Amino acid sequence: MIPTETPNRPGIAAETIRTAGICLSNEPEPGSIEIPYYDLLGQPTSFSRWRLPNSKVDGQKYYQAPGTGTRAYVPPQFRSFQQGGDLVIVEGEFKALSLIDAEIKSIGLPNFNTYTRLASGEQRLLNGIDRAISYTKPNRVLFLGDADTATNYEFARNALFLAKAIQPIKGVGQIN
Repeated sequence: MIPTETPNRPGIAAETIRTAGICLSNEPEPGSIEIPYYDLLGQPTSFSRWRLPNSKVDGQKYYQAPGTGTRAYVPPQFRSFQQGGDLVIVEGEFKALSLIDAEIKSIGLPNFNTYTRLASGEQRLLNGIDRAISYTKPNRVLFLGDADTATNYEFARNALFLAKAIQPIKGVGQIN
């Protein structure tokens, strides 16, 4: 999709927003910001999320079509980073793009959940994380949270799941 009007987002260059195909949209409601998702080669997928213009009463800030599942956000610029080094996994598409602007290899999560739960109850690494790691072969994976995650049990639980699911990675100690 070619954006017709590029929204301004704090900490992200307008060119980065344009490259990511982010644009103002009337769906699901006027004033929403569409965030298209990409594969590891920077090609658009058929999936998008929308930042709503106003939070809902229940606190909902984003929308995605029902039944589309959860996956990691891979910025289209991701493919330009060399293998090795650090990979940062951060909550939010816009934070991932801000890190990309700072020349930090990153992917975003639609929340800080690093896994999904199958119908059987089994926990499975969130779609896209393992492929991003395989693609870039990082020396380290850093799981970055906001200040309010420092005492959040759910964030800690997800960090532990991520650490166990992706080990061993060179430079990362064994998690027991």
